[in-house]
Amino acid sequence: MNTMQQIQATRSYGTTPKQLEIVEAIRRLTSAGDGLPPTVRELSMEVGTNIGDVQQKLERLKRDGVVIWRSGRARTLRVVGG
Repeated sequence: MNTMQQIQATRSYGTTPKQLEIVEAIRRLTSAGDGLPPTVRELSMEVGTNIGDVQQKLERLKRDGVVIWRSGRARTLRVVGG
């Protein structure tokens, strides 16, 4: 599945533009660095919003099955299928 197909699939969940921006930031920051996913703080700085807002959007994305992570483990955030 290419990026456009993934975005379209993500939109089918009713995902907001800011949530899509976070998903793309996760992909970008993961591939740009050493392969580790970004922290919530790094995501916050990347998308220009506060940490609480990013956490709230990540919870929604997780509930919708767009992202996953292992609770209690650092840097386990992943985009499902991406």
